[in-house]
This record gives sequence, structure tokens and C-alpha cells, in this order.
Amino acid sequence: MGRAVSDERHIVTPAELGVLGVQAVQRLHDNRERLMPMGLPGMENYFVPLEPGSLTIVQAQTHNGKSWFMNRWMRRMIKYLQSRNRDEVIVWVDTEVSADYLAMNRVSAESGIGYREIVYKQGLDMKALLRAAAAVAGVPLYTIATRLGRDGSEIHLTNIRKGLDMLEKGQVDGTPRKIAAVFIDYLQSLPLDPVVRKERDIDKQRRLQVSRDVDTCRVIGSQFDCSVILGVQAKQTPEMTAMWKALHLPSMYDGQETANIAQRADRIISLSVAARNFPLGTNLEYRNEQITVVENLMFVGVLKQRGDGFPAGHVFAYMLDNNATDPDLAMANVWDGI
Repeated sequence: MGRAVSDERHIVTPAELGVLGVQAVQRLHDNRERLMPMGLPGMENYFVPLEPGSLTIVQAQTHNGKSWFMNRWMRRMIKYLQSRNRDEVIVWVDTEVSADYLAMNRVSAESGIGYREIVYKQGLDMKALLRAAAAVAGVPLYTIATRLGRDGSEIHLTNIRKGLDMLEKGQVDGTPRKIAAVFIDYLQSLPLDPVVRKERDIDKQRRLQVSRDVDTCRVIGSQFDCSVILGVQAKQTPEMTAMWKALHLPSMYDGQETANIAQRADRIISLSVAARNFPLGTNLEYRNEQITVVENLMFVGVLKQRGDGFPAGHVFAYMLDNNATDPDLAMANVWDGI
């Protein structure tokens, strides 16, 4: 009896490898428009555009701009898609902020009606709010988050994947959607999966869950043929590397809970808001370059880029503009990759 060969076998022969290589090169060439750039000044020729299926980590300590950075990157991606008439969508997954408040922030920013005006001013400009709502409705951004007053069910990666599958099949709004990128904010706030909860050791539960979730995020990128950008909380006691000592930038293995974060990621970006970690006016030195700590100064380190010849290890510095409505103007380059 001959040996049965499953169609699911994973071993690849030398001949198959050659064919697969040519096919992969052709696919990348034919789908260059599906690559997603960073879109930051100063990083155009350094940070390689994200390919579908890739997993990018954006890590920072608490209150060091992780969500802010990801949000502006998401907005630049949307602008990029629209400028090229690409019929694709972005998905934002938020495990801490409800969809109601995310929506309020979008409408508030679009209308110019700020939080203080909403809370303290008598009456609202409903025409401005309705114009803002119409503008928000025209943006190819889908949100996965909890809703105020609903059943209180948790958002874990199992139902996140189900939601993405429904979106892709047209079961959300009646139209099948091609997903360009998924932003998940953030890894450590994802609730424990019911299966992992059976572990009695709570610390072991948490480490196991975080490690599994990183793997699942890679699967999401592959399953939906899209880029995944995953926010990661950095340790509060990071490794004392030169980057940390000089700029308070978390290093490669400073993702909280598991080393699997660094091992499984294709790209790792590390963030630090200078004024959160040093007194204003402090003069910092890194690789023989000096910079003075001022408000809204952010360091962006590119720690890892998987790929033959892709660079890593440089740090860029930006001045943040919280009020910029154009995402291209939200970060101004002041330190050009050292």
C-alpha cells in the first residue's frame, strides 16, 4: 500500500520552494499598492511599508503615547487609502474605551466642539454635530468595542476574529469588506479567554493568555490578509539598555508578561514621551546627539524590522500637535534617525 500524502502537509520540496519563491515575489510585486506605509516625516526611507499578514508591535510604558501614536497612524492609513481610491477598510479594536466615547471623540474632533464646551456650555450646535456625523460616516473605519448599557460581554480575540470574519463576508452592513489593517489597543487589556481561565495559577494564566493572544494576532493578519498593529504595555521595570538610560525607550524584550511578544513580531516600535520621564529643560544625549526636553516631545525607536537587509536600531524624535486635524501635521520631525 502506498504512503498517503495529506493535502495539509507542511514539508516543502526544493522544487516546490523555488516555485513558491517566484510566486511570492510576483504576489508582492502585484500587490505593492496594498503595502501600508508609516507616513511619518523622516522615516520614509527607513521604516519599511507593512505587508499584508505582518504583525507590528507599538510598545510604551503607561501614559507614554501608545494609543495616541496608533490613532494618528490609523488616520494616516485612512488618508492613504482614500488618496489611492482603495476600496478597503481599517478596523480599530479598543478594549478599554467604549464605542460610545470613541464615537464622541471622532464627532467632537470633526465638529470642533470640545469636551469643555460639551460639559459647560448651554446648548449644542446640532447642525455642526450632524455635519460631523455625516463626515465620520464617510470614513472607512470600523470599530470593535463595548457599548454603554449593553450586556457587558467581554471583547476577547475569539469574538474579535468572529467580527472581522462577519465584516469580510458582508454580514455587518450588507457589503463584503476587504480589510487593509487592524489596530488593537492593547494586548495586555484583552480579557482572559474562557479556556485559559481553567488554570489555577493566575500569573501563569496571564502569561499564557498574553502569549496565546500574540500568536492569534499573527493568525488574524494571515487569515484576513491584512496588517495587524498591536499596542503593547511595556514593563514598569525595563531592561537597563543604553536606549532606556538615555531616552527611557523600552527595549526589545520589555513587553509586559512574555518574551513571545518580541519573538513573534515582524516590527517593533518603542515610544517615550520625554516630559513624562524627565524634567522639562533636561538636556539628553544619545549617540553624541543632544536634545532638550520640552512639552510634547516624543521619541520613536525602531527596534525590529524582520526582513533581509531591513534596518533597525535608529531613534527618531517628533513634536506632537494634539490639535492638528490633519494626521500628516500631528507629528513634526525634529531628530532624524540616529
